[in-house]
Amino acid sequence: MATERSFPDRFIDEDPQKALEALNEALQEDLDNAEWFCQRAYAHILLKNYSCAADDAKKAQQLKPTLALALMRTGIAEYYLNHYDSAHAAFTQGHQLDVSDKSYEIWIKRCEEMRQGK
Repeated sequence: MATERSFPDRFIDEDPQKALEALNEALQEDLDNAEWFCQRAYAHILLKNYSCAADDAKKAQQLKPTLALALMRTGIAEYYLNHYDSAHAAFTQGHQLDVSDKSYEIWIKRCEEMRQGK
């Protein structure tokens, strides 16, 4: 379960719907918490609410432009919305912020493959 004001991935993985509800409540009290928007985006991704996920991840980016994870989540949501160009842009920007995370390279390649298949 989430500790006071903490919503780790494992909490969201256990029950994405419950986590989404907890994050909704928390965000009612603090609309400027980039990490919570990012984590709510993750819950939306797990629930396949990709449009909501993209919106939350973009909000997290606006609040904290250096939050690479928000770019990862934006990219994933955009990818599953079949917006491969914007997904590629998000993954590329996120990779620039966090070159140690090799999953960006995998997602960038997936986007390139899908764009070529058009």
